[in-house]
Amino acid sequence: MPASNKDTPTLEALNKQIVELKKKIQLSEGQRKAHYEECDAEKKRNVEIIAELKKQAKELHEEIGRTPSCDEEILKKSQKHPKETFILKHKSSETAVHILDDKVINLNKKLDLMHDYNKQRQTRMRLLVQ
Repeated sequence: MPASNKDTPTLEALNKQIVELKKKIQLSEGQRKAHYEECDAEKKRNVEIIAELKKQAKELHEEIGRTPSCDEEILKKSQKHPKETFILKHKSSETAVHILDDKVINLNKKLDLMHDYNKQRQTRMRLLVQ
């Protein structure tokens, strides 16, 4: 029995299907390539970000590991008393300023006490002279 034209696809219809399938394959290949390029670009960005974060982490570890030291200005201003400023060498600037402020306050208190003591002594001397 000869095959009827209606039952079997014609050569032209087969060629159309082949062309459509080729187009679909090309489209999927293009999508795959675009997806690969996007992933590759993102991978490169991530590598750069990781390298930068590692660098920052290393710097922070080094900063934490360093012993804090007092500014040279503070030490130079108080070189008259090296024994008192020796303890400031390994302190942070804020700590050194705080320590020096406390010393100034204590010295002012001592000075006030000395003035008060002298006034009392002078008053007592006046009373004794009269």
